[in-house]
Amino acid sequence: MSTINVLEFLHTLNRAETASAAKNWTEAARLWEQVIAQNPLSGRHWDALAQARTGSGDHRGALDAHTRSAELGVWTDNDAVHPAEIAYQIALCHVRLGEHPEALTALARAKDLGLRDRSRIRDNEDLAPLRNDPAFQKICGTVEPPPAPADRDKNWCADLRFLLEEATRHSPIWHKCAEPFTTAIDNLAHAVSTLTDVQIVAGIQRALALLKDGHARIDLTTGPEPGDRTLPIAFADFPEGFVVTAAAPGHEHLLGARVTAFDGRPIAELADAIEPLVCRDNDYFLKADVPRWLRRIPILHAIGLVDRPDAVTLTVELFDKTTTSTSTTTTTTTDLDLDIDLDIDLDIDLKTLPSPSPRPHAWPSHPEGWTSLPEALDAPLPLSYRDFKRFYWFEHLPEHRMIYLQFNSIQDAEAPGESIAEFSERLVAAIAAHDADRLVVDLRWNGGGDTFLTERLVQRIIGCDRVNRPGHLFVITGRDTFSAAQNTATLLGRHADTVFVGEPSGSRPNFVGETIPFRLPHSGLRVNISDLAWQTSYPFDHRIWIPPLLPTPPTLADYRANRDPALEAVLAWTDEMDALAGKLR
Repeated sequence: MSTINVLEFLHTLNRAETASAAKNWTEAARLWEQVIAQNPLSGRHWDALAQARTGSGDHRGALDAHTRSAELGVWTDNDAVHPAEIAYQIALCHVRLGEHPEALTALARAKDLGLRDRSRIRDNEDLAPLRNDPAFQKICGTVEPPPAPADRDKNWCADLRFLLEEATRHSPIWHKCAEPFTTAIDNLAHAVSTLTDVQIVAGIQRALALLKDGHARIDLTTGPEPGDRTLPIAFADFPEGFVVTAAAPGHEHLLGARVTAFDGRPIAELADAIEPLVCRDNDYFLKADVPRWLRRIPILHAIGLVDRPDAVTLTVELFDKTTTSTSTTTTTTTDLDLDIDLDIDLDIDLKTLPSPSPRPHAWPSHPEGWTSLPEALDAPLPLSYRDFKRFYWFEHLPEHRMIYLQFNSIQDAEAPGESIAEFSERLVAAIAAHDADRLVVDLRWNGGGDTFLTERLVQRIIGCDRVNRPGHLFVITGRDTFSAAQNTATLLGRHADTVFVGEPSGSRPNFVGETIPFRLPHSGLRVNISDLAWQTSYPFDHRIWIPPLLPTPPTLADYRANRDPALEAVLAWTDEMDALAGKLR
């Protein structure tokens, strides 16, 4: 291109983007054709042309543009247009043109390429002319004729076959888990007539754990008989045992208590029995998720760990905050009203979350209206326990020439409306304005979000010479550092002079993960199986977690004293340690 052609091209590209944003499809199609005439090498341009032609009713032209974008691949604004999605759009073009055999071929290709939610095929009215075709029904994964609504066992078996198909299509490491997962689903299908619905749900969850996918899970609020009725208390796994760290109103007397048994059965046995149901990237994540599963009494009952699905007797050693040297043993019975969801917001519906999805609240946090143990103590809250509700915030610690940043969720804040990108600029400006030369990034309570949103923050930290040097950048990780938070920690560890503190991360530097839930056709149970392999670290990085250089696992003694050993270790860092940290990098 000559200089003047470059200017004309950029103006045309800008006008094309503006016309598409305004859905002025006829004008957009004309402009995108001009863009492509000058630069036909970008799949993004062809994809935009296909959308514009579809909007203007030119389905033959859209088909041609989609075909070219499929050949080139499409990447737009930190997001990919998946090949399966393009094949799906090609199928829509064909059916709108009355080319039904070609549409079925394209739909089959979309399914085989991993179209994320096959219900879009089944429910799209544009595809209605194909619904009576057996090939279409096979693509959808439906059974024709469908079982009668009352035929409960056949419905479950059909759902299990559908689940097996989805695992085969989605899992990036299917070759590693195909045999055990298939066997588990087959065994479950043979046993459905002898199992309750909740037992089948538990069996599905147990099978999902075989996928070695920390994001795989069931939304227990869906399906025929939800198993997500939970205790009005939350636990944490400390070296001293399982401890009540938060409680709903009326149960505050249990705060700080060590739970020793459910219905007389030692809690260690229950924890071991629940482990096979926990989907995870590494076993350290069990410390985060086993306590959450122990709250789900209907599930515990389904797998034979407690006596009833609606009540449980807990044996606890109560904590007397005024006389910590003594404790008493008591028995308390908690009745669960299955008509009321006692779990206010600890377990969040998948559909409300960004992608990749965060886990439920980390153990120091708690649902609205509950009380946590630190809040009930007389000692002042440590800095890191003060504000879990905010997605991200920082505070200047002048006596340490340090900025402490707590990053709790990787999604742009709704109020006051500061995006992570804007927050990143304010952070770097504060480092300079306060003449700070150390930065702490606390990711302990961060279950993830959208990895792409964290890139600006990582870039600004990497580019900040004041803190990106040995002994001046600290990242605190823990059992709940997961998904996009794991990617953030991995990027900082790979590209910056980072000292890791705390616990091992709850995921791997390279892991399988994504939130693309789908519903089983008959039960309505909502399931997630990842379809992406995140390789944020080097291909030969086989670590199962990011290990801390300074391990400071939380203990019950520290928690009861409102002490944060991880932040204390950072604040105790001295200039003499800087050079040593550089040698250990």
